[in-house]
Amino acid sequence: MNSILKNLALMLLIGFCVDSNAQAVTANVSVNGIIQVNESMPWQDVYYFDISKLNFSNQVNADNFFAKYTKIFSNFGYIQVDLSKQIASLHIEKKSLDLRELTPKILNENLLTIYKNF
Repeated sequence: MNSILKNLALMLLIGFCVDSNAQAVTANVSVNGIIQVNESMPWQDVYYFDISKLNFSNQVNADNFFAKYTKIFSNFGYIQVDLSKQIASLHIEKKSLDLRELTPKILNENLLTIYKNF
């Protein structure tokens, strides 16, 4: 009986500590707006990055901040911001790009070009 209670308490503790909706951070965004994905990981269809340091006051501010990317990505991807969790996600539909050789490194080069030129 005692071990059952210990196991139950442990399961409850784990349940409180783990957020099943939490996403691993696989990209970064600077306060200036440069998005870079983790090149040491294999290709992801979705990259998640922490936006807490950007201090968005509302959804409109967040959308405007990432507008240059969403404008360019509109045909093959998008950025979704979750202010309540202070995380954003970059969704890339690699199939619609028809680029089999697209890698995280090449994606970073393109993200930097978008940041500098648009």
